[in-house]
Amino acid sequence: MVRPYVKRGKPFFIVINQIDKIEPFREWDSQNKRPSENQLKNIEEKRRSVAAFFDLPLAKVLPVSANERYGLMELVDAMINDLPKEQQAVMVDRIINKKKSNNEPSIVSKRAKAKAKKAWWEITLDVVSKTTGILIDSLASPISPIRTISKAAKWFFSWM
Repeated sequence: MVRPYVKRGKPFFIVINQIDKIEPFREWDSQNKRPSENQLKNIEEKRRSVAAFFDLPLAKVLPVSANERYGLMELVDAMINDLPKEQQAVMVDRIINKKKSNNEPSIVSKRAKAKAKKAWWEITLDVVSKTTGILIDSLASPISPIRTISKAAKWFFSWM
């Protein structure tokens, strides 16, 4: 079921959730919201086993505990990294706005934000460069649409 997607180059992850329940589950570090050393060994063993079974790189098998908020930032980073440029900024914006509305801490790293912002600018500049000739022909001042795009970018990236 998984292999056809992977062979076609589709972004694909396997997320092992409830990682806080892995044996020895009573050793979960509740104060720091992270696994114990013994649990980390078992998590890595589980990741290697799953990666081998599905013939995936180990980096595509992500341990997460949604309840404990463990591994969520790494999951978001992996998703942003593998998404097409056109979807990166939208995904980051949606995650950040959802977390803000729920008064939860952000799970989007600075790296993911920077990657999404760079992708947005690359796409925007590509569109502007393709349409510049049309804009110059149709408008007296080509600066006007650039100012509009700049204002839109500032609004869109207000979470930066």
